[in-house]
Parts: sequence; C-alpha cells; structure tokens
Amino acid sequence: MCARCLGLYAAAPSGALLALASRPRTLDRGGNVLLLCIAGVPTAVSWLGEHALGWPMANVVRFAAALPLGAAVAWVVARTLRVQYTLSDARRG
Repeated sequence: MCARCLGLYAAAPSGALLALASRPRTLDRGGNVLLLCIAGVPTAVSWLGEHALGWPMANVVRFAAALPLGAAVAWVVARTLRVQYTLSDARRG
C-alpha cells in the first residue's frame, strides 16, 4: 500500500467518529463539496508536484497530505448515512 493511500485510510476512522459525534442536521450538498475540495488541496498539490513537476516526495509528505481528504470523505459519508437514517426513523414515527 502506498503512503498516500495509507493516509487516506488512517484518517477515515477519525472523520467518521467526528460525524457520528456531531448533531445530525439536514444535508448541505454545497458545504460537503466545498469541504471535500478544500481537504483535497494538499493531496492534489503533492500529487501534481510529484507527477507533473518532478518534485521528489517523501512518503511522510504523501501520508500527511492525504490525511485531511481521508477524514473529510469519511465525515461526509458517515454524516450522510446518519442523517438519512435519522430522517427515515422520524418519518416512520
């Protein structure tokens, strides 16, 4: 497994736990997209720097750059599932 993937996977549990600990609210798609775009910047910069510009990239940099994106993706997925589950329970009564 590459260091970038390990960073994504390592951060996912913390993002999911934060989503489950937060108060469920209605989904804000625009906010989710913005969060994912911002969290993806470090990963995109490291990937582009490495592949397009030829910058040497240490594994620790790849790992650290992927942490925000891994946490954000897990947060959005867990929050979406939690909100959908909570809304379906509310509709059933």
